[in-house]
Amino acid sequence: MLVMQMSDNIQPVLENMFREFRGSSRKVTMAQQIAAFFRERVRSGAFVSGQKLLNEEKLAEQLGIGRSTLREAIKILLAEGLLVQKRGIGTYVTAPPPALMESGLEDLSSSTNLIASMGYQPGTKDLSYTVTLPPKDVAAALGISASEPVARLKRTRTANGIPFIESTEFIPLSVLPRASVFEEFEGGSLYEFFESRLGVELKAAAVEITAEPASADTARVLGMEPGDPVIVLKQVHYDVEHRAVLYSVNYHHAKHVKFKVIRTKR
Repeated sequence: MLVMQMSDNIQPVLENMFREFRGSSRKVTMAQQIAAFFRERVRSGAFVSGQKLLNEEKLAEQLGIGRSTLREAIKILLAEGLLVQKRGIGTYVTAPPPALMESGLEDLSSSTNLIASMGYQPGTKDLSYTVTLPPKDVAAALGISASEPVARLKRTRTANGIPFIESTEFIPLSVLPRASVFEEFEGGSLYEFFESRLGVELKAAAVEITAEPASADTARVLGMEPGDPVIVLKQVHYDVEHRAVLYSVNYHHAKHVKFKVIRTKR
């Protein structure tokens, strides 16, 4: 484990942050400002999972704050799951996914673009590709026979290396120039791959949203406890000719992803 050290220029960084808080209309305490500082350091990668904080006295001295203020900031971060305390050992960074990601469902956009738009580095883990028979509900959604093979992609989407979506995607073989084409897919934006390699433009998607308890496998993939809530998006994607060309099932870590919809009166 690494002991968390503060850089020599910590005071200018804190002063700039505090100046921003003082200039805003929000009323925040010093403890909240310190908590915000730690969140930003985790988001930037300066603090990573497993790092141990300095002891309370030294950390408060380096931050230029009282120990009671530091304790209050740590209490905030413990409640958020950003820090964890081990009795008799110390306080450690746990570094959950960087921040809550928000997305409107009105716009059809890839997870890759969503992650990048929030200022994080999109990535993919555990990518696998097979040709298999579709489950009955997938076949029905795609308008094909359950005896008609499909291409299946499985992967975990990450933000700054931290997993937050478990994804499974099914594509009818009739959409592909050849069954092996997805062997060239390296895990970026599937929407872009459809356009650049398959010549298929995705124009719309029908979305079903549910909340479910995470299975043991999903919990392991997303770094959560079995039974914790996940947001499930099941989507049928259509091309410009209104063909169903992609069916996806995405399990989102509910603590870190929020979807919103704009409703209007007709």
